[in-house]
Amino acid sequence: MFEPLIPFLILGGIAALWWWMRRRYQRGGNTIRESALRQGLTYTSRQDEVLSLFTVTPFDRADQSAEHVVNGELAGTAFLTFRHVSLSPVAHSLHRISPVDAAVNGVSKRVAPELRGADTRQVLAITLPGSLRPVAFGPTSLRHVERTLGSSLDVESADFNRRWLLAQGDTQDALALLTPTVVSLMLDLSRRSMWMAVDGNQLVLQRVGGGHSLDWLDAEVATLARIRDAIPHHLYGADFAP
Repeated sequence: MFEPLIPFLILGGIAALWWWMRRRYQRGGNTIRESALRQGLTYTSRQDEVLSLFTVTPFDRADQSAEHVVNGELAGTAFLTFRHVSLSPVAHSLHRISPVDAAVNGVSKRVAPELRGADTRQVLAITLPGSLRPVAFGPTSLRHVERTLGSSLDVESADFNRRWLLAQGDTQDALALLTPTVVSLMLDLSRRSMWMAVDGNQLVLQRVGGGHSLDWLDAEVATLARIRDAIPHHLYGADFAP
């Protein structure tokens, strides 16, 4: 009796889910904008040009954007933070199209990233006083990363070895960065901060998920600034002048 209605019920449910997720995504952006303006920071809804500052994964993906971009200065440290949205390698290779995309007749660029099979991370970056070869650290909880992109690290801190692995870059470059102070400070980072990298003249943090507020920003900027200051100056080369 109700079988003819089933396709319409399914499409109605998909449309309702799309509307709810879109509203949630927009509210998150509004919250970030309001928080940024209250603190005297600069907010831009989208600014893909900032992606050219970075080369490490996932900034090497073809389909990516920088959304809800905030920049300014906190406690004397200039910073840049944004929501990085990229199509995951699997989704990109399979050209995955979600049911929502089909339901709304091909407006995939307008739906929330959560519904596009996107990899969404909150990025925070501060500028280093010089340029370094790219090195990226990731969480040991993602053991598959170790087999494909990196290797375990062996420093004097057992807690560090349990939490972090080398996700990208040269092991010797990584170990040169990991002074006892840097190791200790990386352990102070929030557990939501899943990736950290030096990338040219940028010190970059990637937090899991896009985030819908800036409540975390002050603490993480302060920790990144201390990590920047603890990096040995000789690594920048003989011409470096602090």
